[in-house]
Formats: sequence, structure tokens, C-alpha cells
Amino acid sequence: MYQANLSYKLLTKYLTEIRKAYLISFERKERCYVLTSKGQEFLEKYKDYSRHNKHVEKGLDDVSVKRKVLEELCSSR
Repeated sequence: MYQANLSYKLLTKYLTEIRKAYLISFERKERCYVLTSKGQEFLEKYKDYSRHNKHVEKGLDDVSVKRKVLEELCSSR
């Protein structure tokens, strides 16, 4: 909670949501949350999505820079 800079209220909200999605489960004996197999699959897919998204954002930045260069070339001086 502290490392993620979350309030207790927000933390409990997030935990409730990800428990409802069966991404984690609470182990009573060990008194801790455990990642489920569905949660592991979600993390793997999210990492893949995140890597892909970074490439797309970089590509969009490159396009934006090239567009500005073209606009400057077309502007009247």
C-alpha cells in the first residue's frame, strides 16, 4: 500500500475488483493474496500489450515529427 502510494480505501477497492475478476485469491492459512493462473496469464498478456504499445507510441511520435517537418516545408516564408 505504501510502496504503491495508495490510500487504504483505494487499495481495498482495487483488491475487490481483481478478486472479482479471479486474478488473485486470498490464502487464509498464510494470510496473503496469491496470483491465480488467470492472473498470471493476465500479467503476461499485459506485458506483451505494454511492449507493443511502446512501439506504437514511438512510431506515432516519429510520424508527428515528420509531419511537422513537412508542414514547415510547405509554410510560406
